[in-house]
Amino acid sequence: MTPVSITTKLGGRRLLNPVRAFAMWACQHYGGNRLIDIAEAFELSNAGSASFSINKVKQEIEQGDWKKERKQLEKLLIW
Repeated sequence: MTPVSITTKLGGRRLLNPVRAFAMWACQHYGGNRLIDIAEAFELSNAGSASFSINKVKQEIEQGDWKKERKQLEKLLIW
């Protein structure tokens, strides 16, 4: 996916885009960004929308999902 396709809001309500949700989680987890800043960067109308997506990813991580993606991202973040 391209950065634009991740940060640009798709039409319609609550269209699922798990990669976009993971990117929001990564912004908060690795970058320490505030929900309001994440919402603005991802073209969301409010911080609650970012919170919903981030919490969904947190639950998936607790269930063992996203291991491969997290490992790849962590390799990129080490410089």
